[in-house]
Amino acid sequence: MAGGNDERRFSEKEFAVILRKAIDLETPETGMVRHPSPPSLPPEGLTLLEIQEIASEVGIHPSRVSEAADSLYTLDWSPAARLFGGPAKLSAERSVGRRLSEEEMALTLDLARTVLHREGMTHEVLGGAEWSSRGDFSAVLVRVIPHAAGSRISVSVDRRGTAFLSHWLPMLGGAFAAGISLAILDPSSWQPIAAVVSGWVVGGYALGRTIWTRSTRKWLGWVDELTAKMMKAIGSEPAAEGKPGVEGSQES
Repeated sequence: MAGGNDERRFSEKEFAVILRKAIDLETPETGMVRHPSPPSLPPEGLTLLEIQEIASEVGIHPSRVSEAADSLYTLDWSPAARLFGGPAKLSAERSVGRRLSEEEMALTLDLARTVLHREGMTHEVLGGAEWSSRGDFSAVLVRVIPHAAGSRISVSVDRRGTAFLSHWLPMLGGAFAAGISLAILDPSSWQPIAAVVSGWVVGGYALGRTIWTRSTRKWLGWVDELTAKMMKAIGSEPAAEGKPGVEGSQES
């Protein structure tokens, strides 16, 4: 697949939020308080790499910018999503103030295949069209539905099938290793046993969370890239009604 958070473009408002958050993260360690002069942003926005380059001019480490950018997505996550490193469902919606033609509908759905590099099935639904794809333990549904005020484009991703592999397998591996440790260590030395067992279990959780967080970040980037290309293809730039992983539907 193409895309990812590194290729996502952030608006002027998002740039300001990321920079402010990155400065707050950097200041306690370095005492740095100088703010960079706001640059003239191109209409399409800035990539994460470009924001990191601007921030580095005033001494903000790139990792702080990445951490601040990630925080944009986690604001509205449920407690379970925050615990495991991301929601199992992502969605984004865009509204267009006119009805799309059949050719435009076909064009937007074809972009899903191009951006996500997945094969799928196209169907007519509710006077519009939808494209669905299942595979890699995840399901994607893209819909273009006309309504009284125009048309609505929606993208939803269900990754619950991936959750087992990302979280439970590392945790099961940690539990298995903890069981082996119990069999090897002296039963009378409960303190070392407790430390070893908890270490394996926590390590399994940490590994699973890292894998899931990276997966979430990539999917957020792909959904954002797809919706942006759809709107550009039909010559429309409306405000987002649901940013992937922020204002869209999120369930763990």
